[in-house]
Amino acid sequence: MTASATKRRTYDPNIRKLVVEGRGDDIVRELDIPRSTVSGWKRRPLPSVVSLGTSDESTEELQARIRVLEKRVKVLTRIMVLLLTLVRIARLTLNNTRVPDPDDRARLLRAKDRSEGVRPTMLSTQNASSR
Repeated sequence: MTASATKRRTYDPNIRKLVVEGRGDDIVRELDIPRSTVSGWKRRPLPSVVSLGTSDESTEELQARIRVLEKRVKVLTRIMVLLLTLVRIARLTLNNTRVPDPDDRARLLRAKDRSEGVRPTMLSTQNASSR
């Protein structure tokens, strides 16, 4: 009879810390951490860990900030899709359109410069070859 090799799992030290402090019950179930592993973690002291990471509090703050930013990205993406759809439906272009007011022209050029590298190629100066 051949013994099958069991792959040993490695866990993040922060997960172990949460479990030892009694705040990781959900994580234990979600990651399917064996009871023997949890028991061993609770019996032995936490090892010292050298890390570039920050404290738990700042990590939680960063995660909250990420959630807020992700929500903002969703909203801005929806607005952008709506505006692009309106531009396409109305067939709006600036081809052969003169912007006589110098302030408006400067504002338009500043916006164009700020959008370099992030705007889709289909929105970049269209018909540049026809100039």
